[in-house]
Amino acid sequence: MQELFARFQDGLAALSIDPKFAPPATERKLRAAEKALGLEFPVSLRGFYLCANGQRGEEFDYQGEPVVPRVRFAPGWEGLSAWGWFASLSQLVELTEYFREAMEETECYALDDEGVVCHGPAKAHRNYLLFTDAEDPLTLALDLQPEPGGAFGQVVTLNEQPNHIAVLAPSLEAFFETMIEGYGNGRFAKQEIGHWSEE
Repeated sequence: MQELFARFQDGLAALSIDPKFAPPATERKLRAAEKALGLEFPVSLRGFYLCANGQRGEEFDYQGEPVVPRVRFAPGWEGLSAWGWFASLSQLVELTEYFREAMEETECYALDDEGVVCHGPAKAHRNYLLFTDAEDPLTLALDLQPEPGGAFGQVVTLNEQPNHIAVLAPSLEAFFETMIEGYGNGRFAKQEIGHWSEE
C-alpha cells in the first residue's frame, strides 16, 4: 500500500490537487478503532491508515480537496458512486457505528434488500466499514460479508436516494489503481462543486 499511496499522491500533485492528508495513524490508534468496532481491519485498510490517517479536518470539516472520485457503475445519474474525502480512523468508527444503527433502527438499506438495487456480488447487511465521507448520502465501504463470487474487503458504494449497492473494485488496492489510472488519463473531470467524477 505504501507504493500505491505514493503513486496516488504523485498523480494528485501532477493535477495540482491538494488533499491535505493527515499524518499516519499509530498502531495504538488502529487497535483502538478495531476494538471499538469489534473486528480486525483488512490488511489493505490498515496499510492505508499507516500511510495517512485520512484527510485533515475537525468534526468532518475537511481542509483539503475531496479526492475520492465518482466512478460509474451503471448508466444514468444514479449510476455514479460516492465521492468525498478519506475519513480518519475516528471518523471511520463514527460513520460505521452510525450505519450499523441505521440498519437496525430505520428502513435504510432494509436487510431484506427490498428497494435496494445491487450491482455485483454484494447485498444489504451490517458488515461494512465506511471509509469515506461526503456532503450527500453516499459513501464508500469495504465489504466484510461479500456474496458468492465477491471478495472479502471489496470496495462498494452505498448510495441512497435511490438505494444502490455496487461493487467498484475487488480490493482497496485495486480501487487505488483505478483512481491512479483515472486521474492520470483524464477519466475523471473536476465538477463545479469541487469534487471529481467520471462523466
